[in-house]
Order: sequence, then C-alpha cells, then structure tokens
Amino acid sequence: MTMIDVVEAFDVPCYVFFTCGAASLGLMFHFETLEDEQTKEISDLVQVEMKLVIPSLTNNVPSSVLPIFTTRKEIWRCWFLKATREYRRAKGILVNTFADLEPHAINSFLMEYSYGEFENHGLALPEGFLDRTALIGKVVGWIPQMAILSHPAVGGFVPHCGSNSILEGIWCGVPIAAWPLFGKQQFNAFQLVKELGMAGEISSDFNEANKHQPLAKAEQIEKGIREVMDGENDARKKVKEFTKKCRQAMKEGCSSRVAFENLMLTLCSSLHQASQVLGSLGRK
Repeated sequence: MTMIDVVEAFDVPCYVFFTCGAASLGLMFHFETLEDEQTKEISDLVQVEMKLVIPSLTNNVPSSVLPIFTTRKEIWRCWFLKATREYRRAKGILVNTFADLEPHAINSFLMEYSYGEFENHGLALPEGFLDRTALIGKVVGWIPQMAILSHPAVGGFVPHCGSNSILEGIWCGVPIAAWPLFGKQQFNAFQLVKELGMAGEISSDFNEANKHQPLAKAEQIEKGIREVMDGENDARKKVKEFTKKCRQAMKEGCSSRVAFENLMLTLCSSLHQASQVLGSLGRK
C-alpha cells in the first residue's frame, strides 16, 4: 500500500511534489509509456539508440546524457518505473520550475546532494591541491548558496546542474557553466546548454558511473568559464532574460503564483468536502 492508496481511501486528493523540472518529468513519463504501452525495454533501447526523441524537449537527446536510473535496468524497474506509474494516479503534480523556463516541456503535457562534509578536505582532493589554490580559491563544505549567488561580485556559477541550483542561478541572474556529475544532472545540463541556450558547457556528458571515463581537462574547464564570463556571450544574455521571467512568475496574477493559489483553493475545497464526509460518518 502506498500513500496514494491511503488518501484515496479517505477521498482526499493526492498531489505529488516533483523536485526536478518539467522536461525531466516528461522524460520519465515517456519512458514509462514506452515500457507499459509499447512493451519496449528502456535499458536496452538506450544502448541501441544514440539519439532519442523525447516529447518534452525539441532536440534529440544523446543517450550519454540520460540519468543513470533510466539506463540501469535494476534501478529503473525496481524504483523509478514504479514511482512514475504512481505519479499518474495523483490528482496533480507540483513541478519545480516556472512556465517561461520550460514552455515546450509544459505544453507537451497539455498536448497529450550537498558537497559532502569532510573533516579533512585534503583527503578528498588531489595531493597539494589546497596549497596550490590557497591564494585564489577556498574549499568549504556546506555554504549558503543563495546568499552567495545574490552577491553582485559573483560573475559566474559552475553547478553540478541539480534542479535547485539551476533555479537559484537563474533567480540571481548568474551565468552558468554546466558540469554535471550523476543522476539526472546530465539531462538537465543538455536542456540548459542545447535546449534553452542559457549556459556554457564544461562537460555535459561526464558520468561518474563510468569508471573508465577521464576527468574533465583544465582546458575544458577554462573554456567553459571564459565562455560565460564573456560579457557578449549569448548564454549570459539569455540567463538575464530568464531572471526577469522567473521573478515575474512569482508576482501576483502571474503563472507560478496563480498556479499555487489555484492548488490551495482546490486543496481547501477537497479537504472541506472530506471533513464533511468524515463528520457524517462519525455521527453515524
């Protein structure tokens, strides 16, 4: 029994909070459809198809940027395929995005960790790294990311491309150089760089699950950072445009604000109806 079964038993509407973006949700729904309706084995499909058509994106997607949970059969079938099926049972899904950021992904539906804390950072870094970078950088564990990104002195951001970091970078208007490491991050990086054209690229298909894959070279890192620091760079201009749209979406009468208010009204109405039903059962 799942939580959806529980709330359905009480006739209470169930909503799912999906912490990734709309394109990622579209990817999961698309793969679930291929499995359940077209009897295709996703883990086998992605090994054969080098470029995949995903309805929530306009570009064909290289199999090398797909999240590991879609390419490993034991992970996909035991966890994520089941979870995606459950998502379809929900009354609605709250997606961690805003309308102007992913209009195609959202319309496609209508049409159909922190850096681990080490007591000794030197144990997790190449020998001599801390000494070589002592005057030009600082290695820390957890940081108040939003406070730092909001500082006017910050000229660029090199995230692992988790959904929260992406949205925080956009909100603060900080140009992004994509450097994904695992999970859905390669997919997010592809969307940022190729689909939305609002990020520079360091290495969009690096995957720590591939033990034989070489590390990103210094030249790649330099190129990606220089790209986003260029004042005339198109991606830098694009992120500024999305910053305005992102903040606008939160204002009264605008997309994200209206969507959340509608959700609250629906929830309040449904909970009121449920309380009346439970009250009548109690009186009996």
